[in-house]
Amino acid sequence: MSDHEIVLEPECRELTRLHPSTRWRLEKQGKFPRSFKIGDPDAINGRKAWSKAEILTWLAERMDARKTAENNAA
Repeated sequence: MSDHEIVLEPECRELTRLHPSTRWRLEKQGKFPRSFKIGDPDAINGRKAWSKAEILTWLAERMDARKTAENNAA
């Protein structure tokens, strides 16, 4: 996988299983990888994309945090 591979909305939702509004809220809080516009940067409703590598890293960090919490609870 290339570090520059991007995902669009449908694939981002499939990878994360998060509703777009949840991702938007997490992005604004700095808790989810930031999206970027592709195509015309001045378009009001331009298409958004995410770095696939950043999303996969975010998922791995969440899984690691869960494992740590489970180990600490044991």
